[in-house]
Amino acid sequence: MSNKSTKNVGKTIGIVLLGLAIIGALVGTGFAISKLVKNSNVTQLASNQTASSESSSSSSTSQSSNSSSNSNNNSNNQSEESSSSSSSNSEHQTTATPTINCSAGEVYWFNNVDDSSSWNTLSVVCALNGLPADATASEKGLYIYCDDDDLDQWIEISVVREGTKVVLNSPYAFQSGETITLKQIKAAPLTGFYKIPLWIFATNYDPDQVYHIIDVWFRTN
Repeated sequence: MSNKSTKNVGKTIGIVLLGLAIIGALVGTGFAISKLVKNSNVTQLASNQTASSESSSSSSTSQSSNSSSNSNNNSNNQSEESSSSSSSNSEHQTTATPTINCSAGEVYWFNNVDDSSSWNTLSVVCALNGLPADATASEKGLYIYCDDDDLDQWIEISVVREGTKVVLNSPYAFQSGETITLKQIKAAPLTGFYKIPLWIFATNYDPDQVYHIIDVWFRTN
């Protein structure tokens, strides 16, 4: 083989090798680019999933917060309505002012004899009118006040409970509708008269508004 042929063959081999090298380089570059693109897609997908998860979590938190807020608002509204209703009922019960009706007002006992068999006895019924339907025993309570310290020397005040006579002492408490008995235990003055005022008050109401007076007059014949 001539030198020229040898050179041509060598040149040809060089060109082929150079071509293979270029092809390999291109293939390697393409593989690298493909890997970068794939990694980029994976990163983008992960980023999208993270954003979606955060959005879903934020939406769930917002819904939970709104639900809790609505629940609190409903609870507060119900509490306010209940309080308003309770206040309304309480006002309805406490603003009513009852009155005391008694079967006696002015009482005249005439007597100038020391014989106690001639002394007077009177049964009186006092009742509170206008009480609420659900009034308690305490709200139905009545009592007698007297500014005369000698009351117990002149009048015995008693009630009958379960068939037994009960003599009342200060504050002479009894119940609305209960019958009280006033009994003379001292003779009237030989001259002139003696008056004892009995003020009937309600236990749980203003004495300036709810009261009744029984004036008992002791007179000679």
